[in-house]
Amino acid sequence: MAVWSEVKRTNLVHNNRFDAEFYRPEYLDLENAIKSISHVRFGSIIETLTDYHANGSYENLRNHVRLLDNGGYAYMVRTADLEANDFEKDVKYIDEHAYHYLKKTQIFGYEILINKIGSAGKVYLMPKLDKPVSLGMNLFMIRTIKDVSTFYIFAYFYSKYGRRYIERYVNGTVPLTITKDSVRSVLVPLLPKKLHDEITLLVSKSMCYMNSSKELYHSAKDTFYKKAGFNKLNLIKTKSYGTSFSEIVIHNRIDADYYQKHFKLMANYLDSISTELLGDLVNFTKGIEVGTQNYTNSGKLFIRVSNVKETGIVTGNSDKYISEKLYNKLLEFKPKIGDILLTKDGTLGECYVVDSDVEGIISGGIMKMTLKSSSIPAEYLSLAINSTICKLQIERVCSGALIQHWKPKDISALKIPILDKAIMEELSELVISAKKAKKESKRLLEQAKRKVEDFIERGYNDEIV
Repeated sequence: MAVWSEVKRTNLVHNNRFDAEFYRPEYLDLENAIKSISHVRFGSIIETLTDYHANGSYENLRNHVRLLDNGGYAYMVRTADLEANDFEKDVKYIDEHAYHYLKKTQIFGYEILINKIGSAGKVYLMPKLDKPVSLGMNLFMIRTIKDVSTFYIFAYFYSKYGRRYIERYVNGTVPLTITKDSVRSVLVPLLPKKLHDEITLLVSKSMCYMNSSKELYHSAKDTFYKKAGFNKLNLIKTKSYGTSFSEIVIHNRIDADYYQKHFKLMANYLDSISTELLGDLVNFTKGIEVGTQNYTNSGKLFIRVSNVKETGIVTGNSDKYISEKLYNKLLEFKPKIGDILLTKDGTLGECYVVDSDVEGIISGGIMKMTLKSSSIPAEYLSLAINSTICKLQIERVCSGALIQHWKPKDISALKIPILDKAIMEELSELVISAKKAKKESKRLLEQAKRKVEDFIERGYNDEIV
């Protein structure tokens, strides 16, 4: 069925856009909805709009900035970190000289960040971290004027209206992009001060609960390391190391990486404490591959390795879906509350206990685990698997491959440290408290979003597509 829009020539000139996609009926309805209430162009309430390349030429940036994997002075925020809401694992750093050189993009917390390429138009609210932070590439950083809080702006862009409005200004094919001028052109509703402040407070509380969630989880991790004695180990990689022929025979491995000193220290320590093999604790169900021909634009979530993080099941612009009909045929691969998901391909050893209903099925790169008995809490098991001590075991058996795969026999052989039952229960409760705080954070953010949407909808009675 044909769809068309009639647009005045003056609108074409004003927007400087002549592509039909920009004038789709649902976008025109959206524009009318915002224009029916008090509004401004985003650019008029922006104090700062900048990006990484505002600091200098490509040559100067290359000469002054070098990314570090660890030990840097300042953390450099990237889209991957924002998507996972994780600012500690697999992050990048820069030295003090680079941080001060990149003075135009120093981040202090609560700025609006917008992806400018790839997942173009995706909006994030930068949390306040207890370390110097610099803006990474492929992101815009925005600070608003004093009278308009970034908390409100984030709630607007989190709403269906703000999300679709900025989506309208994304252009290109592969990769998709958005420009500074396009960001400035987006319409933003101006709310009554009382409502603006209510939404600001809700988002602020949401951020507090999210920070509390992270602190509780970090407390659980730190306590686990101390109680298991891992904090006493010096697991630093050395430049040289050796092994004996008898060890090669015992392990049936001739690759040098397997015998690195920190791996051997870890293995020796695990032999000295109480452990259980993962295969003795859980039953496994491997996920399924449906084939790219069965991907759909909407429907039920096809949960891939990239969706599973230790912080939860993460969704974003690269999600894949399957039809409801296919989903109903594959319900045995649907994760239930209490199931433990574990990634085994590509990104290895990401583990999460499902704590809410998920309408989706797991891919072949994921193992679904169920406890054989109640002798060990599920959340404790997940905490242990996500720890450095288990990650090192995984790294040791899977090292050397270009695309890593964790074999079922090696998954079963993963050694899980077993602590006193009371301590395991205590750690489990800490993780559960962290999850509750995260859920409350999301509830408050949803409430803020709904207030924005209600205000817009009260001012516009026509149906928005």
